[in-house]
Amino acid sequence: MLNFKIGAEFLELFGTALHISNDICDICIPENNCFKKSQDIFSDLKNDRLNLVYYFALNENPTLRKFIGKEINGSNYEEILTLIKTTSSIKKSLVYNKRNLNSVKKFLHLHLKDNSGRDSLSYLSSVIATNKNLHSLHTI
Repeated sequence: MLNFKIGAEFLELFGTALHISNDICDICIPENNCFKKSQDIFSDLKNDRLNLVYYFALNENPTLRKFIGKEINGSNYEEILTLIKTTSSIKKSLVYNKRNLNSVKKFLHLHLKDNSGRDSLSYLSSVIATNKNLHSLHTI
């Protein structure tokens, strides 16, 4: 049986992994089977929301600041993508997310002896880990 404290810790780890994945997918390029629409690309940047990718990118390339809160369109889309690519922000974010997902798995194996409960919760974290959009960003 999962007690409240352990459940809260799991949800914090899982929620962080989900949030980081969302941050990374904010720069997902809408191709073939990407779930995003083109107007959703860079939505965090456009809406003045700092996410993990932009945090790392802004620390390495402050030029990106000029796009915060601005409309993203065809004329500046490529420039933004190029600025992000010149940094290690995507790689750092993917590494950080993988580390967090590993923490979720370790946590589950440490605190849940019931295989069925552990497997169900582990499946949730594998959904994040196998996200096609996250894997496609390794090639950017």
